[in-house]
Amino acid sequence: MFFSQPIHINAQEITNSEDGKTIMIMIVQNGKTTFLEGEQAEDYLNEKKLETDKLKQAKLNLQNKNYFKSTDSLSEIMPIETVHYFNVYEEVGSSEDVHRYDLKENITEYWKNSTSTQQSHTFGWASSCKWTTNITLESAEKKALKAVVGSSWQKEYSNNGSVTINVVPGKTVWMTYYPIMDNSYGNMEYVKVDLLGNVTVLLSKWVDTYSPSLLYNPLLDADVPNGVYEWREK
Repeated sequence: MFFSQPIHINAQEITNSEDGKTIMIMIVQNGKTTFLEGEQAEDYLNEKKLETDKLKQAKLNLQNKNYFKSTDSLSEIMPIETVHYFNVYEEVGSSEDVHRYDLKENITEYWKNSTSTQQSHTFGWASSCKWTTNITLESAEKKALKAVVGSSWQKEYSNNGSVTINVVPGKTVWMTYYPIMDNSYGNMEYVKVDLLGNVTVLLSKWVDTYSPSLLYNPLLDADVPNGVYEWREK
């Protein structure tokens, strides 16, 4: 089969990953792969974007409120011979499988079929996913966070492969990716426990953190991160 040579498109022609239209998406989630095309794909992406936007607004409404509630338990476990200062993460809420469309990025070249007939082209792609947080956390704060959300929260994952796509004459095709992640949000508190066991919150910072959502694949012998792969055409 004849493969036409790749053409790298001028940046003025395609300005971002949202140019053009969606041809197809591949949803990798919890060990299951689902393909949607055309309007079904567009509807799915719009629905998930709306869900994510609603979650963002809900978290904005929760910020700057005092949710610290561990004073009794802290005073019970701390010896009263000395004053203690330490960090504790108070999780206000969490959400699984959040679609991070704001992290969407191109993962292949732009390829244009400059012939007059349909052509096949094999794209090599590489995607990655790592934990994110809205603020920089110090070492002690990271330790407090992981005590609540688990030690795997800060891991990073990557994936790569190739796919062959049929491209109609005169059209440009490329692939994008965004991760599906687990979300935890709450207050990072710096507290003081005095000699009487009284707990005082000295500093509170709002933390909004995401970690790759993944499932172990025994065939690949690897953890596979969830995400949405999109084929776009212009």
